[in-house]
Amino acid sequence: MLASTEKLQEAGFASRVFTERDLAHLFGGTPARRYGLVNKALAKGELIRIRRGVYILAEKYRTTKLSQFFVASRTIYKSYISFESALSYHGWIPERVTIVMSVINKGRSRSFETPLGEFKYVYLPVNALEFLNGVARQTHNGQAFFMAKPLRALADYVYDRKIEWMGIDYLLEGLRIEAENLNRLRIDDFKEVLPVFRAKRVRSFLEHLQKEILPTPKKNRGKMMSHSIINDRLKKYSPKTVEEEGDALKEILQEIILNGLSEAHFFDDAIFHGGTCLRIIYNLPRFSEDLDFLLKETNPDFKWQDYQKAIIEVCKLYGISPEIRDKSKLGTNVQKMFIKDKSIGKLLELSFKHHPHQKILIKLEIDTNPPKGSTTEIKFLDFPVDFAVEIQDMSSNFANKSHALLCRSYLKGRDWYDFLWYIKREVIPNFQLLSNALEQQGTWAGQAIEVTPKWYIEKLESQIKSINWETAKKDVAPFLREKKTLSLWSTDFFMERLEKLKNTLFSYQ
Repeated sequence: MLASTEKLQEAGFASRVFTERDLAHLFGGTPARRYGLVNKALAKGELIRIRRGVYILAEKYRTTKLSQFFVASRTIYKSYISFESALSYHGWIPERVTIVMSVINKGRSRSFETPLGEFKYVYLPVNALEFLNGVARQTHNGQAFFMAKPLRALADYVYDRKIEWMGIDYLLEGLRIEAENLNRLRIDDFKEVLPVFRAKRVRSFLEHLQKEILPTPKKNRGKMMSHSIINDRLKKYSPKTVEEEGDALKEILQEIILNGLSEAHFFDDAIFHGGTCLRIIYNLPRFSEDLDFLLKETNPDFKWQDYQKAIIEVCKLYGISPEIRDKSKLGTNVQKMFIKDKSIGKLLELSFKHHPHQKILIKLEIDTNPPKGSTTEIKFLDFPVDFAVEIQDMSSNFANKSHALLCRSYLKGRDWYDFLWYIKREVIPNFQLLSNALEQQGTWAGQAIEVTPKWYIEKLESQIKSINWETAKKDVAPFLREKKTLSLWSTDFFMERLEKLKNTLFSYQ
């Protein structure tokens, strides 16, 4: 086996579809070097090219069988399975479909012959904010993809084949759709799909079908249809209070923003870190409001506006219309951008009553002059779709958090909650990064402090003894579901936890 293939396996690509961008994150080096690695792996049969710049590992090197639908969804981003493929998937037509057919919202229609089958993509000019109306997120063996629900798949078919309404018999006899399947349709299905199409022919077809099977639709009259993909995601949070529901909405929007940044190749130059990174990647059990990043290399000319269009386009896929405010300032290392949205709540079946004009606010911050020494890793997210992000590893994240614990000019209980979380997992901070951060900014800036475990423990002990723990508890409580452990917070409790960290540090020496 080639060393490059083994590295792909170790990085988690054995069950993924990956691109040239992913290879650049993993292997670095010049494009010519990566081109050589790819060609060598293709020649040895260890790598399979799905299309230009899109690859999978050969079957014997994969950890799981890849679903055709999953591969299709990643071969062209912003696509979903539809037409006969979706109708067959839902059991609406009896035929076995050999070509995986998808819809795309941009570009020309095209098809690809691959070792996994033929994938066909059809461009449909639909309303941007309704592109994924009537589409649901499905999973198979942990692999996520978007699949049109039956009525949306039928509407796409009608549009593409230029079919006029010919009566219900065409559906029953021509397409051999069972009457019981049509009778399962409800008024909300039509409310969801009708706004998608501008074409009068498709709208007329749907309206005739609705009158045929729902002659006097009274149920749910006037109810706004929820967005299936976002709504299904919200249900997984099982919020029990209005605050928890609000936090869930923010986190859903955070993940969509991350997806937009990934598609804009943001992670070629930047690294995801901080509390939200730990929450989304490692399931840190507290909510975090902001998305924090740092550049791989210092760049005082960084501009958030280079990525705003990509974020807006991805949000639109899910019916979301965000408002972006760039708060970057010349001469500052940390550049900020705020994303406000009041549309996502209108797309969902909310359990609790929110203020009618409530906006979700997400702050993005990036350090354009970060201290050197971070170590990173590639992680994968599967919502809203499968994509990769480059993050600081936990050791480097702990170093950043340690800098905040030692140098932050105000008390932030969330810092100390995270401190306990790292200790529980026996994480050791990246001392080289911490040394560089202390040299660059804070109490010990410019003093060339050599951070040793002994120095580190002594300074943390001094901090712990100076803190008002009641104030710290009040700061972190709103971000936690489970608050019982806060009753333990005291100087003695944190000194005992610090002793555990000390034992962990010295056991590794």
